[in-house]
Amino acid sequence: MRGWCPRPLDDGHIDEECLTAVRNTVSTLENLGHRVEESWPNALQDPKAGNKFLALWSTNMSVARISVSSMLGRPVTKDDFELMNWIMAEYAESTSATAYAQAIRETTNYRRAIAQWWADGFDILVTPTSSLVSPLLGMFDNDTTDPMRPMRASGAFLGFTQPFNVSGQPAISLPLHRTAAGLPVGVQLVAAYGRDDILIRLAAQLEQAMPWAHLRPPL
Repeated sequence: MRGWCPRPLDDGHIDEECLTAVRNTVSTLENLGHRVEESWPNALQDPKAGNKFLALWSTNMSVARISVSSMLGRPVTKDDFELMNWIMAEYAESTSATAYAQAIRETTNYRRAIAQWWADGFDILVTPTSSLVSPLLGMFDNDTTDPMRPMRASGAFLGFTQPFNVSGQPAISLPLHRTAAGLPVGVQLVAAYGRDDILIRLAAQLEQAMPWAHLRPPL
């Protein structure tokens, strides 16, 4: 196995416990005989990646608004949706077909750029599942003064998983670490497109080496 990602993709905050989870997993993998290198797809460092797909995400919200209206049998209003989703649907209404087609093209290029790392000889990417052990209550609340704040908060919290929602690659999160308070901390493994077999075999090895089924939260 080659490859792991040691730092947040947006160069933002990441809890030390999340890094510890990855380091412990990497150490275990090396003890199991796997070769581990500090490397990751350069495309993951693109700070503008999220903006490239805004036309696609917004269009999905616009279509969802139409679907909900059809199910309810009446026009929908802002009160029927979370504010952020409503704003995205409104944005889609003012977006051109050209912008949508451009977003599709950029998504395709982004997928290819990410996949190239695996084509260059790496098998599995190891990252934290999230940047925080546990997000604070209210982190994703709607904000009338800043409607897109929940999306930015989500991007910071789940910056390690979102790229593979776009690329369509198989990924798995394993609870391979615990904080002193007993909270589980996830480690994400990502394989090349269509290589679920490698992903599952490695996950099975880690489950044997770092078992968690017997762990229970403190009473």
